[in-house]
Amino acid sequence: MLLHGTNSSRRIWSPLLPALSREREVIAVDLPAHGESPPTSFTPLEWAREVAASLDELGLERVPVVGHSSGGWTALELAKLERASAVLALAPAGLWRRHSPFITDTILNLNWRAGQLLGERAVKALQTSIGRRVALRQISARAATVSEQDAIAVARAALASKHFPEHFKRTRCLRFLDGQSISPDVPIQIVWGAQDHIARARRSRHTDQLPRHATIETWPRCGHMLTWDDPQAVTDAALTLA
Repeated sequence: MLLHGTNSSRRIWSPLLPALSREREVIAVDLPAHGESPPTSFTPLEWAREVAASLDELGLERVPVVGHSSGGWTALELAKLERASAVLALAPAGLWRRHSPFITDTILNLNWRAGQLLGERAVKALQTSIGRRVALRQISARAATVSEQDAIAVARAALASKHFPEHFKRTRCLRFLDGQSISPDVPIQIVWGAQDHIARARRSRHTDQLPRHATIETWPRCGHMLTWDDPQAVTDAALTLA
């Protein structure tokens, strides 16, 4: 199961789906208030419960989960609910000390508001390599290599994310807690990008609430969007999940 992050959608996984689908059955979902899912809830804790309900509908007890950013936080919550058989959390949100850091809040709010103000003009800027390099430098360490198609898909998902203020208001004062309750038989892999400007090392990567058996890696030449910056490594790590 693939879980995207804030102001995104299941389309974030499109570049990885061909390789993943050859080896596994893949479920990529739009989290509530994102993509095609209605705004029924706004925090990773609530999202985990809704995803668990979806697993019930599919007749699935536990599945390997890959999550990015707030989707990574959601994946960790699913592990606490005993619905994840393994977790790969890419730059997960929620591992801050008390609440989301000011710099992270500022970047997320400015980017969202700028996108809402510019609308389709923001999308048009991504049609050139220079535009992508400038617009995506905060989230990707290799912005110049991001394809026009992938960049525009992410931009359109962000433009359609009208419920970000509610999500931000409810989520920023929360954090991931009680990860020690996750069973040791559920592998937990946390991956950070060495050049991540969103989930910064000194403020967003506290490990006190993670289970002791969690493994933590930092990948070089990667920013927040690890799926863009090293898609092969993400694919390989996802396929190792039991």
